[in-house]
This record gives sequence, structure tokens and C-alpha cells, in this order.
Amino acid sequence: WRMTSNANTNNSTTELTANWARNTATGFNKLGTGMSESSGIFTFPSTGIYRITYQLSMYSNQNAQARYATARIKATTNNSSYVTRSQAIGNGIANSGYVYIVIRAEYIMDVTDTSTHKVYFTAVHDQPATVNGDASADSNLHTYAMFMRLGDT
Repeated sequence: WRMTSNANTNNSTTELTANWARNTATGFNKLGTGMSESSGIFTFPSTGIYRITYQLSMYSNQNAQARYATARIKATTNNSSYVTRSQAIGNGIANSGYVYIVIRAEYIMDVTDTSTHKVYFTAVHDQPATVNGDASADSNLHTYAMFMRLGDT
């Protein structure tokens, strides 16, 4: 899955709830049923052990250092209480102009019930920043999520 347009963080935690699309631009499509998504919440197609990879690409033109930027995978097993299951933190320093940061978080999730086990993704930046979701500008995936079923639960 990829983000299809940019989102702003406004130096706070931003839930990435919009502009997700299944990635078909690189010639790959889902195997089997595949994940489903609604308002940034991802639902698993079947039970099993899943590897979730989330890459967050951000940039800021505040002409300042980014003390921290964080990519978080939030998960629930009861369809209501989401908790951080994985987070990756990065930083960047600029003398002038733009600061670019790319962070990747991963999580192995045991999905025992597809109606209650779900995930979503957040972005955090200590400065006003932009989540880079615009793959149309250069045909590259910037912010994306991959789900791989590893085996039975």
C-alpha cells in the first residue's frame, strides 16, 4: 500500500487516515485476497502471522534541524484500543533549506481474529513537516506499508 498524496504533521502526532491505495504502479499486485483499508485502518484477510513493514518519508522546509521524527505502527486485538507495537525514530540536520528523513518500522503480528486485529500508521515530527506521499512526482514509493503473511497462527 502507498500514500497517494502528501499530509502535514504540524509538529504533532498525525494519524495517516487518508490517501492510501494499493500499489500497482510497480507491476506488483496482491497475492490472494489481500489487505483491505478504510480511513487508514488496515484489516487482515485471514488469520496468521504477518510481517508489517512501514516506511515513512518526511520533509521539512523550516530551515531547522529535526531533533526527532517517529514512525509508529499502532495495533489492536480488540477492535478498539490501539497501542504502539513498533516505532522507529530518526533525525536530520540542515544548514539551510529542506530536511529529509526516511524511517522504517516493522512488526510481526499474530492475527488470531480478522474482525478484531487491525493496524494503522502515524507520523511524528518535532517541526511542521510534510509526509511525502506523492509518488506521481518521481514514480518512487515514499511512504508505504507492506503486509506479508508468514504462516499460520
